[in-house]
Amino acid sequence: MKLIRKAQYKRMPWKNGQGFTDEIAISPEGAVFPSEPFVWRLSAATVSTPNTFSQFPGCDRWLAILQGSGLVLNSKPLQSGECVRFSGEDTVACAPIAGEVTDIGLIFDRAKVEARMEFRSLSLGANVLEPVGERHYIVCARGSFICQEAHIDEGDTLEAMGSIAIPITVLSDTTAIVVSICGASLAP
Repeated sequence: MKLIRKAQYKRMPWKNGQGFTDEIAISPEGAVFPSEPFVWRLSAATVSTPNTFSQFPGCDRWLAILQGSGLVLNSKPLQSGECVRFSGEDTVACAPIAGEVTDIGLIFDRAKVEARMEFRSLSLGANVLEPVGERHYIVCARGSFICQEAHIDEGDTLEAMGSIAIPITVLSDTTAIVVSICGASLAP
């Protein structure tokens, strides 16, 4: 397992130049987004004003609210605790609901991998996460937790490989966004 601190995320402009994103991870590792081919990319973006999403032909996207009241995507609200999947070819108009919003987004080549994103409310004390897939990212949306002596705070991400049990100890009221990526279909 690997801890990726929020301060380690790589800041870069959006493909369409309308804002900035903080790259958490990309495959293949070291690919320069968006100029080089990639299989998937996980990032956090802050949205302060209405804009349109960059298009990514051949890709699907997952999006969830990390901080803030939510976003309106093509007249449909997306609020904290919800995840939405849509096509990278879609034209998506976006506007914050009430003030600045930070979202977590995954863009992935639908011909090469499958992915899932979900919110998890975690109970105080010992918990075990058992995500299905080859690679997982657990983004601490609220609260904090400990895994293998690493303290994961709000906005930090824990990376884990394989279909394994991930023991964590929750220190306060905690919500996580769990992202799983697999080279084949992810069964429910």
